[in-house]
Amino acid sequence: MHEVVTQCAGPEAGIGCIFARENHLHVRPKLLFEAKYGEPEELVPSRHDFVDPVVGQRSILADHVARRLDDSRIAAHGGDWATAWTELEDAHVLSQPLAWPHIRVHAAMWSLAWRTRQPGELWGQSLRLILAGTGSLSGRYPKRNSGRAGISAWSAMPIRPDLAQLLDQVTVSSIS
Repeated sequence: MHEVVTQCAGPEAGIGCIFARENHLHVRPKLLFEAKYGEPEELVPSRHDFVDPVVGQRSILADHVARRLDDSRIAAHGGDWATAWTELEDAHVLSQPLAWPHIRVHAAMWSLAWRTRQPGELWGQSLRLILAGTGSLSGRYPKRNSGRAGISAWSAMPIRPDLAQLLDQVTVSSIS
């Protein structure tokens, strides 16, 4: 994936870097912007700032997943593999009730396994890519599982309190 920066301004202008990827314009995530320019005063709203009034909680959960996917991508771009995996594990825990985000997380895990040359992880993520969507749609997935190949796809795990609190706030009725 090749990125072409089309406009980039410092924090004094109040916007992030706008770049083109696959014929779409994006605003560079806040974390990468801060790493390059320091703390911005205000960023252009991104897709993460939108809460769909119809689906409410579901959108909030999907936005948290998308943020962690962005943070993982930024960490991987900088060669920080441990942080990239941690962000993907957090994204996985949050994405399990949602079919499409759950599939996206496993695709990102597969991609990171490819970049870091981990054949066992590649095999495990390949299997999980096949099962993730149907598991989410049917509700048959282990709650709070990190999604890594070294962990059984059917075992639940303890998670950080902040993720548990977020999942507890999003009820099953708001996800269905």
